[in-house]
Amino acid sequence: METEVSAIAGMLERTESESTPLQKEIAGVSKLLGTHFMLHI
Repeated sequence: METEVSAIAGMLERTESESTPLQKEIAGVSKLLGTHFMLHI
């Protein structure tokens, strides 16, 4: 027998986490800065 809490927990486990626009922007800036520093060493 499945309770509501366990059903919700199961749904949360199955959902994929997507990056927020801010996380995507930070990742892009990090890559850009990393490339910039690597080229100037």
